[in-house]
Amino acid sequence: MNSRVRHLCFACVLLCSVPLCVSAQLNTLLHFFPDSTYIHTVSADQYAHQMKIENILISKNIVSSMGGVFPVFNFDLPGTTVQASLGTSVHFEVRPQGQAHVVSTDFYIDYLILDVPLRHDFFYRFVTGHTSHHLSDNWYEKLNYTHAIHYSRDYIQSFLMYSHPDICLASLGADYAYVFHLAGKESKRWKIDLSLERMWGHLSESIVLFSSINVKLHQEAGFASSNAYQLGIEMPMQYGKRLRIAYQLRHGLDERGQFFPNHIFRQTIGLYIET
Repeated sequence: MNSRVRHLCFACVLLCSVPLCVSAQLNTLLHFFPDSTYIHTVSADQYAHQMKIENILISKNIVSSMGGVFPVFNFDLPGTTVQASLGTSVHFEVRPQGQAHVVSTDFYIDYLILDVPLRHDFFYRFVTGHTSHHLSDNWYEKLNYTHAIHYSRDYIQSFLMYSHPDICLASLGADYAYVFHLAGKESKRWKIDLSLERMWGHLSESIVLFSSINVKLHQEAGFASSNAYQLGIEMPMQYGKRLRIAYQLRHGLDERGQFFPNHIFRQTIGLYIET
């Protein structure tokens, strides 16, 4: 074998071995499809990625959502392991009135959720995603209840969170819409988000009493707030998931973009499943 052939063979072996070495290195750093997320969803948040169904008291109206947070991989860094997830959900209100119809449909997709463990049960969370809100039934507009508008946001979010297993969860963050469509409000892009949850103790071996609060301040409405308060019970499910049954009081600015800048006051009884 002459030197040219030997050099060619060596180059082929080298080219084949580099991807294998890189793949082996990535396999030691990346852990795909972990069993659970670092931080559970806040069920009081109207737009949390979860399965839920709420009955609005003193009416037959139903508020529901379908979705969840799906961890994709954990990534090892010096001193910590970062988790990357996807989040998606669709939220809607059904109003039975003679014939049931869907009043509004709101879509949320978080392309990337990065959770970075810090120290002493503290986490940093970064999110980027998109939402759009729509009227879902033409006759709702024809009756002059409201008129369809163009509402959409492309956003980034930044949160500092504290999560103590089985005791409490607290988060404070900001949402900035780098693309925002709402009539005359394009320059008012900020939203402040505060959540608090507390587990108060066991009512039985598998039932826990909890409370949950979510408050959002919306710059497009002069930092008017949307407020939600929950009190209920939680039961464990398989694979670290949770089932909640709760009473909820929601008041303040209606978060649905199609109903800006209306305010609401509603009480619900709901069923929530963290997926």
